[in-house]
Amino acid sequence: MDYARCETLSLRGLNMGKISGIRIYHLAITWTIIGLAGSPADLCTAGERTAKWPAHIQVVLDTTEPLKFDRGGRLPLYLWQAMDPGPLGDEAAEELVKKLDERGVGLISSWDPRDREDSLARSLTIAKSQKKLGLRVNINATGCLHSFFNGDERTAHIDDEGKPFWDESFGEHKMGCPFGLDFRRPHIWEQVDYFVNVFEKAGLEVGFVFADWEIDGPIEFNEAHAGSKRCRRCRENIENIDDFEEFQRVLRKLRSYLQRDVYAEPITSNFSKALVGNYGVYPHNGYRYWYDYYEYYVDGQPYRADQQAKYRKWYHEFPETGYTFAMPVVYPWRRIFDWYDYAETDYRWFYNMLLVASNAGQNTPVEVPIVSFVHWHTIESGGSTGEAKQFSEAKYQELCGICC
Repeated sequence: MDYARCETLSLRGLNMGKISGIRIYHLAITWTIIGLAGSPADLCTAGERTAKWPAHIQVVLDTTEPLKFDRGGRLPLYLWQAMDPGPLGDEAAEELVKKLDERGVGLISSWDPRDREDSLARSLTIAKSQKKLGLRVNINATGCLHSFFNGDERTAHIDDEGKPFWDESFGEHKMGCPFGLDFRRPHIWEQVDYFVNVFEKAGLEVGFVFADWEIDGPIEFNEAHAGSKRCRRCRENIENIDDFEEFQRVLRKLRSYLQRDVYAEPITSNFSKALVGNYGVYPHNGYRYWYDYYEYYVDGQPYRADQQAKYRKWYHEFPETGYTFAMPVVYPWRRIFDWYDYAETDYRWFYNMLLVASNAGQNTPVEVPIVSFVHWHTIESGGSTGEAKQFSEAKYQELCGICC
């Protein structure tokens, strides 16, 4: 996300207004990663009130107030805007960490292999302040996981004539063969281990690490099944490749292994108490009640029908990833509006998002925290036509209240 552009700050947004004691929204036993959003003009104006903090940080401070009651041992609220404040001195870092903590918000630092020295220096400064104040060190490790499918032809599918080809059904992301990724593991592992090793040597215990790792690695949806049936290498590795559920099982097991090998285990083996997770990976009842923006249904995939919704069967990947917290995605995807014919349009959103939240809440063991990706504003997604009425702020808050 480019924080230099104020309009980007509305992503993953919940307009919480001026909150006294900031209500901490969560689902089941969850804490959330959300965006604190207003209009672009509001956000820019908030940032112009003072030059001390970047605009995306200042909007959090301006929109929230110190908690009236201590949050005890509960996790803080993680806001997308409360991340990466730029270069700070020790005193400024401590001041910012303290100000956000007073509001129940945890400051997040990013590890970025493309900018190793600067991102490491900045994250170390913030981590030292968090340790000094007795707070959890929070990390966004998304950049460290990019990417397995990096354009190298060795990761492409291979047809019967030995020619490489790509699955282009995921938009700009060229997806290839799930069995051509092994040589990429050491590279991705090193990107994670580099930061972990420095923090471990500095005596800085990492407490919370999340990733927004989505369109990369083995994925079975869109035209992936057709591509793999055409791929010589996939046919050699999947015994009953025509069976979609078998295909899904094999790919999800491989995807889980990759996440555990290069991401979860390098962190938990060094920081045994760390909460580690990834976008969209959580315990469930065998079905997924949402489609990401790049996904679409393909005939032949098993599903559960609910009016016009086709809820796809889902592999139980969470136990195989090594993750220590669950991360459901509770978003008002645009297509949800078209799935249902309820006259009270808010209920179209409410009903679906409650299904997602309940799915995670009912199936996640009580000892496993749930840290949800949540959003209020409508997220555009494929396969939708016409206009959709925005989920109202009041009903969204009601949804959050029910799930608390």
